[in-house]
This record gives sequence, C-alpha cells and structure tokens, in this order.
Amino acid sequence: MKKLLEAVDKNNATLTETVLDEGLRDLDHASMLEEIAMQIEELVEDARNVVSEAARDQNDAVMLKRADSYWIAHILGAVGLGESRGSMQTMMETVREIKEGAGDESDGSWSDYSGKGGTYHE
Repeated sequence: MKKLLEAVDKNNATLTETVLDEGLRDLDHASMLEEIAMQIEELVEDARNVVSEAARDQNDAVMLKRADSYWIAHILGAVGLGESRGSMQTMMETVREIKEGAGDESDGSWSDYSGKGGTYHE
C-alpha cells in the first residue's frame, strides 16, 4: 500500500490509473475504496485542524462548531466513518456490497446506468 501512496503522490495520477500503471492489480475494488475512505478521513481531519486554527486566530468559537455540524459531518457520514446524516448509501456500504457480491441482488444492469454523473434508468 505504501508503494501505491507514493505513486499517487509522485505521479499525481488518479488512484485507478496508478494501480494499473504500477501493476498492483491484486488490489481488489473493496480494498481500493477502503484506502480512499481512510485518505478522505485523514484529509478531513487536516481540514478540521485548519479551521480550528483559523477559529482560534479569529476568536470565533462558532466557526469550528459549524464546520463540525455541517460539512465535516456530511463528508464523514457519506463515507460511512461518522454519523450518517441522510446519506442513502455510504461509501463503506458500497465497500460491503462489493465484498458480499451485492450485484447479484441488483434490480438493474450496468447498461441501464448512463455513467459518471448520470442517472440510473430502470
């Protein structure tokens, strides 16, 4: 995994491209998503620390509370690492589906989905 992270930093490539380029095809999809989730968690923690410092510098105690209550909670909830705040499907639930082969229970085929940013058509 360390080699993968170094490759991402070095090449500034997407995770998927890096996995293919570095020959790390043995990583399964669920493991890749779990690694991305952990990176998101670390980045959100870094962002929270920045907000905390800014709030302290500006003597604004409410700034950090708002960040914690809104965007930090939403990001971590959507990933599945915090309290879910209305996400229909968290990233970690998708990881579970991949591990359990939930595609067998699908109510539609891949061809019914219009792709990135698109909508699902039944």
